[in-house]
Amino acid sequence: MEETGNGDIANWLLNLAGELAEILGISPTEVPLEDYLNFLQSILQAVTTDDSPQSVYPLLEENLDKLDEDLGQILQSWVRETLPQLQPEEAKYLARVIGKVGNLIQEFPIGNIANNLEIAIVSYEVLLTVFTFEAFPQDWATTQTNLGIAYCDRIKGDRAENIEQAIAHYRNALKIRTKSAFPQDWAITQNNLGIAYCDRIKGDRAENIEQAIAHYRNALKIRTKSAFPQDWAITQNN
Repeated sequence: MEETGNGDIANWLLNLAGELAEILGISPTEVPLEDYLNFLQSILQAVTTDDSPQSVYPLLEENLDKLDEDLGQILQSWVRETLPQLQPEEAKYLARVIGKVGNLIQEFPIGNIANNLEIAIVSYEVLLTVFTFEAFPQDWATTQTNLGIAYCDRIKGDRAENIEQAIAHYRNALKIRTKSAFPQDWAITQNNLGIAYCDRIKGDRAENIEQAIAHYRNALKIRTKSAFPQDWAITQNN
């Protein structure tokens, strides 16, 4: 896959234009579907070559008009149509590339930030069709964490429900990111849960603050002043 990945990606994208238009109920005169697919192809190819922001962000800046909910819908449908046709190693490779794309778009500081987050969320959600708890537990946990961060930052939708989603994803991540197996990741997730409970709208406010404090204290079991002074300071500040 790595040797022929770019060519395969191009073929998959271009061959699926008609099928996707039918699946999505999109008229070619309403949405230039091939433009979106070509853009998607360009992003995936760019990331397989160099996944640094310096390399990918100029491409995103040139296509701000395509960073919208249509792109997320097209990506989701394309992945669902494509993944079943791939061998397991190819699916894993493609999923990792899509994950990198999601990370880059989530952190992209230009354009419509709300749309960027929606695209990132879709990217992470489609990964879970490959990175299952049973088959790829560490990738699954990473994706759960990324979803938690994205839902914490999400602009669209109900704010209270977004935070509940974030908490659920962080708690999922802790099923793999245990203190004994992955102490630093466990501490990061504990800190993230502290932030989420501080911001939580649902539930009793006093209890939410107590939960936040408990998670921050958990994080400090790993983020000690001597071992991780910067992380220790951040958690102390929280």
